[in-house]
Amino acid sequence: MGSPEAFAAFWQELTFLDPWIGSELGPSGQYEPERVAVLLTAPARPEPGLEQPLATWPLEETFLEIGADFPGVAGARCVTLSGEDLEAVLPVLIGANQLSVFTDTVDGTRSAYAVVVVPGADSPCPDETGAGDRARS
Repeated sequence: MGSPEAFAAFWQELTFLDPWIGSELGPSGQYEPERVAVLLTAPARPEPGLEQPLATWPLEETFLEIGADFPGVAGARCVTLSGEDLEAVLPVLIGANQLSVFTDTVDGTRSAYAVVVVPGADSPCPDETGAGDRARS
């Protein structure tokens, strides 16, 4: 059996592939997602003593209007963001953490759980079109 140190060294190689197999990987660059699925739920309750950062939801649609109901989670909404909507929301999501609470001006607060929808994959959200494709009023 290997030692904890050997496992840690192997894990380090897996975590930082460039020094290990960088020549086989090709050039690296920042990935800019084209679509992100966001699940909006009742705000998470923080552990005592942990700060719960607030973030303003940058879209005009309220939490009750955006996306579609998410099956199996009472009061949850799910939306697939793309285009201008994604450009507005992505910096806010990147600056958030698991305890962040998002606020809109009408419906109050929500927690947001986001996942990048890679090209060719279906969104886990039941909304039929991406948010960036919605008609704007």
